[in-house]
Amino acid sequence: MTLKKRVHEQACIQFQLYAMIHFLRLPLLAALAVVATPGPSLGQASAIAQQGARKQIIVLGTFHFASNQDAIKHGEMDILGTQRQAEIQELNDKLAGFAPDRIMVEWKVVEDQPFVDSAYAEYLADRFKLRANEVYQIGFRQARRFDTGPPQCIDASGLFLYDTLNYAAGKSGRTAWFEAYMDSVVQLVMEQDSLHMHQRITEALRQLNSEEGTRTALAVNSVFAAARLGPLGDDAGAEFIGQWYLRNIRMYANICRSTRDTDQRVLVIVGNGHRPIIEQMLRADPDWEVIEAERYLR
Repeated sequence: MTLKKRVHEQACIQFQLYAMIHFLRLPLLAALAVVATPGPSLGQASAIAQQGARKQIIVLGTFHFASNQDAIKHGEMDILGTQRQAEIQELNDKLAGFAPDRIMVEWKVVEDQPFVDSAYAEYLADRFKLRANEVYQIGFRQARRFDTGPPQCIDASGLFLYDTLNYAAGKSGRTAWFEAYMDSVVQLVMEQDSLHMHQRITEALRQLNSEEGTRTALAVNSVFAAARLGPLGDDAGAEFIGQWYLRNIRMYANICRSTRDTDQRVLVIVGNGHRPIIEQMLRADPDWEVIEAERYLR
């Protein structure tokens, strides 16, 4: 491919990605609208609904404060520095308005929970210095503030079938389109990182947890691109979307199974890429009332 043609492809994809994010007026949430709308019998089937009260939940989407395992690496900021620690305090003071009685975090259920339990006990005894990760800076701080017990890990394993997308792109003759799309995604993430470096943390999280932040999260995780790859009759692109959904549905199930009868206000802290799908499931679930994080980030 000539340089001129490559530049033209890149410009076209950047415009298409912009259009997907800014002008897609029906979020992916609408895809399950028929299934998600609970009828009277569904409401009656819920024990909590029968009691006349739903549990409230905030799914706080974050950028990862420290090194992470995301496919596209995010820039790092000095979270432990004086200025950022003041911003962390401001963030936690705002979130305190929700007064959570349970904290859940994006760490693995089986592998990480024993460490979280022991580290949190040490933290309560003032023998553990909080590290930069959002699990510590938000999760541990909120848990201690409201005496919720140690944060509950709810992350789940899943497949991110990037090779499947390459295959689907090739089958439909759209390899150049997909490569340009991914270049645009990388550029978008880098621009977002650069913006975060110059924003207060609360402001950055408010943007991530907005409606536009939802569309961006889905675009960055290639949900929209995957739906456009592969010829009819070959569902490789849909398989990619399904596997990404599966991981997040497992996380949703972990939230439900980890919730105690006494929990009434749950704060879940996850990378923002997970938030749209988890929220989608929770909004369809009659036991939950999803509270927008934006309400507490103003």
